[in-house]
Amino acid sequence: MLPADMEVATWLRQSNKIVVLAANKTEAQKNQDNAVEFYEMGLGEVFTISSAHGQGVGVMMDHVFSSLPDELQENARQALIESEGPSGQGWGHEEALDEAQAQMEAEEDEESDTPAEHSPKPAQVMLPDVVRLAVVGKPNAGKSSLINKLLGEDRHLVSEVAGTTMDAVDSFFDYGGTNYRIIDTAGIRRKRSIYQQMEKYAVVSALKALDRCDIALMMIDATEGVTEQDLKVAAFAHDKGRAVLILVNKWDLRKENELNAKEFEQTIRDKMSFLSYAPIRFISAKTGSRVFDILDTVNRVATQAFTRVPTGQLNKALAHAFAAHQPPVYKGRRVKIYYGAQVRVSPPTFVLATNVPEGVHFSYRRYLNNKVREAFGFEGTPIRLFFRQRGSEAGLQKNIEARKRTKALSRNNKGKGKKRSR
Repeated sequence: MLPADMEVATWLRQSNKIVVLAANKTEAQKNQDNAVEFYEMGLGEVFTISSAHGQGVGVMMDHVFSSLPDELQENARQALIESEGPSGQGWGHEEALDEAQAQMEAEEDEESDTPAEHSPKPAQVMLPDVVRLAVVGKPNAGKSSLINKLLGEDRHLVSEVAGTTMDAVDSFFDYGGTNYRIIDTAGIRRKRSIYQQMEKYAVVSALKALDRCDIALMMIDATEGVTEQDLKVAAFAHDKGRAVLILVNKWDLRKENELNAKEFEQTIRDKMSFLSYAPIRFISAKTGSRVFDILDTVNRVATQAFTRVPTGQLNKALAHAFAAHQPPVYKGRRVKIYYGAQVRVSPPTFVLATNVPEGVHFSYRRYLNNKVREAFGFEGTPIRLFFRQRGSEAGLQKNIEARKRTKALSRNNKGKGKKRSR
């Protein structure tokens, strides 16, 4: 550290601005050790990064984002949703909407349907070869103890000292015909309390585990209750679109005068209202109490997260929702939502065709989200709804009528062919 660095630090402290201090070029362990001296600048946490290789940049940007005012954070999330739309493994949303439109036209054309075609199609479960689980939570919440019970072996070091599992380690097991890859993490600590490099690696490991997983097993220490750090972990998993199962551990250590299970669950629901879809289970990883009961829930959540809803059933559910509560008026114009289609799983993601995407108020989006969940369940997994502009109403109607005329002509030609063959 140079004298000029201290002069800049003094100026920054006097500016009353939010400051994020990053020590760059820390690829080598020696440079990471040297970065400790930057704490002398009095600017708080030092983020060791390598801008050339991307090392540590994600953790730093998470801190930058969390330092923004709540309003700016929410605006940024909404802007990201609208600009990117559904991503990841799935199906092209334009193709899915074309399929939805064609299916609705076929259903309207009753003459071309046979009775068998009226029977509803079953939902399609698209489980991968291996479902990835991440066990997350604060240090010493009991993550390693849980994995040891599930695997029946002491693969992860367990002690009463917080953070003794210092890296994410993959293990494998199968249950109920489903193969799982389970990841243990070192826990997610408050960044401001981490001053040792090993603990910093532990934080990175935990965040990476959430990036890699399909389902997060979130562990809460019953003896400490729901903490601020628990809320941050939960929000991170939710924002990533991960299915979540909340496990209240050390339930055997609660005192007689403390909250019962129903009261504790209500506390979680109140503080984590954004995880209203997540099941809650009370366990003791150390004694094994109710540990294996959670596997049935894990199987059920995995099935829900990887379910694809038939397009016809989705649009029937949406039609019922529109009939009960029609879309809003935006700038004197009635918002119309024509049809929708599911474009990916894990999390289940839907694209809806509308004339005015920006006119679908967040409260109506939440209403439709609840209606889709009410119709199809999706226990344990978040669901995503996106809205795309899909041409004018007149253009859509003209296209529908043209397709109907083509189908009618095709049926007539088939009928004439059959008569000639006789």
